[in-house]
Amino acid sequence: MGRRRRQGAIFRSATARQRQGKDAALHVRCAHFDKCQQRCSFKLPPAAKTLAEREAELKKTQKAKKDAADKAAQEQALKEQNQANCDALKQSLKTLQLAIPLVEIKASGERSYVTDEQKQQRIAKAQQDISTFCK
Repeated sequence: MGRRRRQGAIFRSATARQRQGKDAALHVRCAHFDKCQQRCSFKLPPAAKTLAEREAELKKTQKAKKDAADKAAQEQALKEQNQANCDALKQSLKTLQLAIPLVEIKASGERSYVTDEQKQQRIAKAQQDISTFCK
């Protein structure tokens, strides 16, 4: 009976000290310390978190999840926009490569035909843009 009381008293006093924050990794002596001359490997359980600490941790994880979702949505929107731009560049290249004559309408409303040299320059520029932006 005496050993049990002593063990309980050691445990209670140790948990009280831990709750006060004096020693988080406190080891206690075993009841048969005089016989074995060793310290027990018993460690006290960690102190329970307060409600405020749990709420702060919850808010932190929710904010991290929201930030990750926002970042993923932005990356997806950018990827879709890049794909649309790439498709437009490819369509422009196909139009330029057609054997039909191209007509430009200037700001004054006057029409002018695109020369073969201008057409080749535009094709080269379109191919360069496609190789740059369409990965």
